[in-house]
Amino acid sequence: MAKCSVSLWSADLTNLGQAVRDLEGYADYLHIDVSDGHFSPAMLFFPDLVKSLRPLTETPFDVHIMANEPEKFVPQFAEAGADVITIQYEATSDPLAAVSEVQRLGKTPGIALSPETPIDVVEPLLDIVGIVLILGTQIGVKGQDMIPTTYDKIRSLQQLLESRDKGHILIMADGAIRTHTVEKLVDAGADVLVPGSLVFQNKIEEIIPWLHSLERGK
Repeated sequence: MAKCSVSLWSADLTNLGQAVRDLEGYADYLHIDVSDGHFSPAMLFFPDLVKSLRPLTETPFDVHIMANEPEKFVPQFAEAGADVITIQYEATSDPLAAVSEVQRLGKTPGIALSPETPIDVVEPLLDIVGIVLILGTQIGVKGQDMIPTTYDKIRSLQQLLESRDKGHILIMADGAIRTHTVEKLVDAGADVLVPGSLVFQNKIEEIIPWLHSLERGK
């Protein structure tokens, strides 16, 4: 069964609290992108917003930090109520120290790879991370098409994890999550999808159960 970490970037930002409530019982995680306008072109979400949303739902918060020196922000988001904190690999000079700080604070560490970054860079991190996020589009820009090599990259990551006896680590796919890509992503090995507009432009009670029904090889 594919899990869903629904991206709040695609929600109605004037009524974000209601969007969070509406997803209760449907989303497995709520995906919160953090962007500083430097490493990533957008400017997105901050700790006080996460803290204000935390009482509205029991759904785990999955925070993806796309900012220069992401380790600086880890304590703030941990304190605000994040459950998963994913570090953008290319944004830090010391990925191992960054994910170790997430682990030290009692949160699930994740590492995210941009499309051009090879998967073998995650090998030194496999004893710490619980999630590897594969970006299927260029970072921080909406409306792009899936980079075709994404599916093979996910397959290769799955093979790497299995060969290192790390099959418990979740593979998360983000970017261009659409009706014509999701089945291919799951079949390639994605455990968690990060849909945004796909959820908010459809009926939540119909689209998320359909995404949950997707299984590898079907």
